[in-house]
This record gives sequence, C-alpha cells and structure tokens, in this order.
Amino acid sequence: MHAFRAVFLGSAVIIGAVPSLAVTALAQQQQVQPASSEGQFRIWLKTLEAAGAKVTTGSIQYDATSDLAKIGDLVIALPAGATARGQGSSSGVSTELKIGSLSLKAFTVGGDGVRFAAADANDIRISNTNSPENGGLTLSHLELSDVFLPALTAFKPDVTRPLSSQISFLRLLSKATINTITADDAHFGADFAIDHVTLTGISGGKISKAELNGTRAALLPLASPAEGKSEFTSTAIVLDNTNLDPYLRLFEASAYLEAGSARAWNNLIDQVSVTGARVERGALSASFDKVTLEAFKVRQFEHNITDIFDRAALDPNYISQNPEAANRLSAAIRGSFAFENAGVSNADVAIPNQSGVAKIGLKAGSLSNLTASHVDHVNFDTLSYAEAGGTFELRRLDLNGINLPVQPTTVDPATQPVAAALPTVGGVTAAGLDARIGATQFGFEKFDLAMSYFIGATPTNVKAAVDHLKFAVDQVTIPGLRDTLVNFGYKDVDLSLRLSGAWRDSASAVAFDNIALTGAAMGTLSLSGSLTGITRESFQNPRTVLPAEASAGGVQNLRISFQNDSLFERFISEVAKQNGKTEDELKRILSTNMSAIMAQIESPATRNKFTLAAVSFINNPKIFEVMTTTSAVTPLRDVVAVLGQPYKLPGVLKLDASANGRR
Repeated sequence: MHAFRAVFLGSAVIIGAVPSLAVTALAQQQQVQPASSEGQFRIWLKTLEAAGAKVTTGSIQYDATSDLAKIGDLVIALPAGATARGQGSSSGVSTELKIGSLSLKAFTVGGDGVRFAAADANDIRISNTNSPENGGLTLSHLELSDVFLPALTAFKPDVTRPLSSQISFLRLLSKATINTITADDAHFGADFAIDHVTLTGISGGKISKAELNGTRAALLPLASPAEGKSEFTSTAIVLDNTNLDPYLRLFEASAYLEAGSARAWNNLIDQVSVTGARVERGALSASFDKVTLEAFKVRQFEHNITDIFDRAALDPNYISQNPEAANRLSAAIRGSFAFENAGVSNADVAIPNQSGVAKIGLKAGSLSNLTASHVDHVNFDTLSYAEAGGTFELRRLDLNGINLPVQPTTVDPATQPVAAALPTVGGVTAAGLDARIGATQFGFEKFDLAMSYFIGATPTNVKAAVDHLKFAVDQVTIPGLRDTLVNFGYKDVDLSLRLSGAWRDSASAVAFDNIALTGAAMGTLSLSGSLTGITRESFQNPRTVLPAEASAGGVQNLRISFQNDSLFERFISEVAKQNGKTEDELKRILSTNMSAIMAQIESPATRNKFTLAAVSFINNPKIFEVMTTTSAVTPLRDVVAVLGQPYKLPGVLKLDASANGRR
C-alpha cells in the first residue's frame, strides 16, 4: 500500500490534482479554448502559473493527426502556499516535478478535472526542494491510459482536523479513473525501490490489480556496515481487488448514520500475494517462496472515534496522556480489522545464537480468521529447527481457538495491570516429532491437547493425549531404572498418555476422569478421582493460590489400576533368574508368603482383601485395582504423612483391592 500510495498520490496529484488548483480560473476565462492537446496543455500550464506555480518547458511538439503533444524538460515547482491551497498542508516546503520527456494524447481540461487518453513520461522526479536529502520519488518511465483526474477546487482543508481533511481529500481523489498505470525503476528516496509497478482498473476508489515487481526496502540500519545488509526484498507483490471505500467509511460520520448498529465486514483487499520474499539483517535472515493474505477485511468501529484520531494528529502526547482514549482507540482497531486466511510456503529462517546459527524451516503454514484478539486456526506442515545443540522436525502442528490477551492502558505505571502471561489456546495437535538434544533422541507419533472454560488464561477443562513417545532405553539417565529395563529385555521405551480433567465450581474440586499411562509391551497404569478444596481463586491466581489450596485440599473417590501387558511376566522372569528359581516356583513362593507381606496393614478385613487380590494377580496377571470404599474426603496432608509407610495407606484412604474384576 505504501508503494501504491506513493505512485498514485505522488504522480496523480502532481499531474492531475495539483494542476486542478487553477481549474476554476480556467472556467472563468471568456476566450474559446483550443481543442488540441497542445492548446489544452499550454492553457493548463498558464493556469498553474496563475495559481502560483513556476513552470518551465523545453520544446513542445504537436501531431494533429494523433492529437499527441510531446513536451521536453518540463519543470513544475509548487511553492508552499499553492500546495496548501490544494492539499491542506502548510509545512512551508516546495514540491517540484521534473519530467525529461512527456507525451500526452487527447489531453483536455474541464471544470470537473483533467482527462487524457494516454501519457508516456521518462525521467520523472518529484522532490521536496527544501529537503533534498529525502531523495523524493524518481521514475525512469511512467505510462498511463484512459485517465480522468478530478478537480480538487471543492476541497476545503480544516487544519484543526487533520485526519478528517485527509479522508475528505482521499474521498475526492477516489473519483479518479485510470485504466492502467505502469512505472519502471521507482525509487522513494534511498530506502525504497521497485523495479516495475503495474496498476489496472482504477475507478471509484478501487484498484482491480496492483503488481510490484522487484521490491527493495531498507530496514533499520545496523550498528556497522560490516555487519551486513539490513533490507527486505521480494520478487513480486500482487494485490487483487483493493477497495478504499470501507477504509474511508471508518472515519466518515455519515457512514455511522447510514449503517446504525450494523457493522458488516467488507474486503479492503481480496488477496495479497508476495513471492520470493527475503529479509536480511546482518546474520539474521528469513526467506519465503510465497506469502498470501486472503480477504483483508474491515468493518466500521463500534462508535465514530474520528475525533480521537484528529486530536492525536494535532498533539503527539494526546494518546499517552489520555488512557481512556487510548483504550477506546485500541479496542476499536482490534475489533475492526481481520484477515480471513493467510499462508506461507517454504520458509527458511536463520537466527544467530551463542553456538552459531539456529535454522528454522517450514514447508507450509496457514492461519484462518485472524483478528487482533483471536485466531481460529493455525497450521504448520513440516516444521524444523536445527542448531549445534540439537535438531527437531515436526510433521504437522495445529493450534485452534487462540485468544490474544488485551492490556488496558493507564497513565500511572504504578497502577498498570499485570500483563496477561500467555494467550489462551483451545486446542493443540502435533504429529510426527523427531528430536535430538545432544546425544538424546526421542519422538512421538501424535500429541493432542484440548482446553476450554478458561478463567483468565487458565483452562478449567483439559483433555490431553500423547501417542507413542519413543526413546532408546540406553538414554534413560537414572542408572537403576535403565538397568532394570535392560534386564527386562526392553531396548526402547514406547509410552502413551491419556488425561481428562475438569474443575467443578459447585464442589470446589478438580475431577480427574482418567489419567492413563501406557507402556508398549508393559501395561497401563490408570488413575481417577478428585482433588477437593480448589476454588475459583486458584485459577485466577494459579502461581500463588493453587499450590496452597492443593496442599490444603483433599482426595476423594480415588481409583488406581494396573492392566498388565507383559511387564509382570518380565519381572517374574528376571527375579526368578536372579534367585535361581523357575517362574512357577517364584509365583508359589510369593503366593505362599503374601499374608506375611501384607501383615502390616492394620485392618484384618482390608489385609485379607489385598492378600487375595495380590495372589489372584500373581497367578493370572491381567488387572489389579485399588479404590476407595467411601465418598468421604481424605485430607491430602494425611496421605502425604504416610507415604513413607505405604502399609498405612489402605487405612487412611479406606481402600479396597481386587484382581481381574473379582473382589
């Protein structure tokens, strides 16, 4: 948009709009105007001079057959006063237009503006003569066809309302119609350049297509030129169906009177496509084969706040000193702009770090329905990261229901609210992770996380699943556990997890419907129950209140089970081998001595149930369960107090035991 506005406003205003400062004077002349392009152009120059401009030309040649005027070495200098009358600026600078050669076909000036069938210009320069260091705008070549540029004599700027005046000016300028504009070698000072620009179908504030080929833009300079480049480049930028009307209506009072409370979304740009984009800033670089933005949408603010924009334009400190206005402005902008879809393909990013350079790669990515406060869905395909310390590659990552935190503004920093820690995410799905950190390698097939019913940034309903988290046994860092797994015949660990839990406000409790850890060729350990004493304040202040309430809370409806796959058989085999027994002999020994093993359980009835369940499981190792026999709450501190004496747990928690579904 910056490039379009510079080309369109810079060229169109100088060639058509600024000359129309004198259209009224032209209409008042009594003599008959010559009908030729040459005659019209000469009168046009005279009217510019009458309006205060300084005009010089070289040769002017005219071909009557084609009604084509050719002008050489045209210079139009607009003093500050003339510019102010036309555009509402009183900056005290002078604008100068230089054109090496200009051809105009069927050029006419009327009371409503300027028309010509075609224009062809070479060596164009628009500059601020009082600030030559800014560089201005230069074009090696410019062509326009089927042009109408409106007269701006009806425009009356209001210096007390800068933004409103700008919107009025753009609304008047939107009456322009141009079939095509093409420009070559456009340079906006030393910091921005475009090799070739094409604009087509300009009418009623709409542009059918804008194409910018070979764009280069300087970024913030580095501390030293030796650090490298600091620039953005792209092969091509294409904007399809740009419509300025929805943007202008944001600031026009009449739009709010017409629409009332209706705030329909309208496309500002149907699609933006950027190919061959690259950002370089020293050792930092990022490249993208293609970036697309679809349906850049806008809708009217909830209330007309143009007065805030006008005040902010007059007073740079207005927003910082008026937090209420700042919050109204922020809320309005957040709720009025959106992208329907965005995508990127073949992205490569290099970021310098202490160990060298970290490289990030992305085959494809997309997001949908992006606003300043929410994103419906984000997707990444084949996301990778590599540095000296490790690498990872993720086949797919999906994020759903992302809500971005809002930070209110206050004048006094002491009263500034603590910023929201993180955005809230409704769901995360990841698939196909392969990772290496140092010598450790691991990965998983799939990860799912669903979160809902947020209090602040904390979810109160969570479901999670991890499928096949895999790593080699020799990477286990606990020596005793690693040796045990090796002795049990495991070369790899393959774990899966299921978790489901929700907070119940009425009971002030977190209920875990199921927590299940499954090891391939091992078994599944499951847990369910409730942690009581968890109030809303825990979720509002999770870092401070939650630990305190959890430690002071209680356990209710606890159930723990182990469903064996082959872990128990491996255990029996290894212990039997170490003790010089057969597996059947070891099972008989354990069964015979189980009463003695359970002897420290205080309740005889409970001790007997645990003994029978254990013996049943030893001889038919399918599933072993323990569960509370009452819905009463057991204080967590009582459970923690006997963890060093596990034989007391059945009494404290009122536990029962069963094996293979039999009690």
